[in-house]
Amino acid sequence: MLRVEDVMRTQFYSIDPRDTVFAAAQQLLLRNVESLLVVDDDGRLRGIVTERDVLLAVLPRTADVMGDETHLAGFRDLSEMATERFRETVAEVMHPSVETVTPSAPLTHALGRMLSRRLRRLAVVDPESREVVGVVSQRDALSALVIGQPALIRQARGRVHA
Repeated sequence: MLRVEDVMRTQFYSIDPRDTVFAAAQQLLLRNVESLLVVDDDGRLRGIVTERDVLLAVLPRTADVMGDETHLAGFRDLSEMATERFRETVAEVMHPSVETVTPSAPLTHALGRMLSRRLRRLAVVDPESREVVGVVSQRDALSALVIGQPALIRQARGRVHA
């Protein structure tokens, strides 16, 4: 039986909760990832910040664009509006509750949770130290399934179109 530790990635990107939303946006773009784990100085998981969280934090809110035309004029220059909001901390915009799994959990359990809760990934946390030791994603599970099918891999050669 495959376990989370068999397919999880031990390299993951994280950010400190005291960092700015701008720093989070930079890391998301530079690392080409959709989310960052928010980890404190002790290696403990404090939350997760996603591209969506950053966009919701910096883009105008409904109240900002409703009302008079002066707000609508400001909406045209999103960069100006975002500048001030980029100074907020990650702690202010992150999701503080993160779905986690242990390294020894069955992969089917982790995948079931991801699919039923519409999550792309789970943080993998050591049950004793409570430190983040990795990340497991739907893609990791799919990769494990594909790699476990060498006969099908051979049949699929030459069928990939770009």
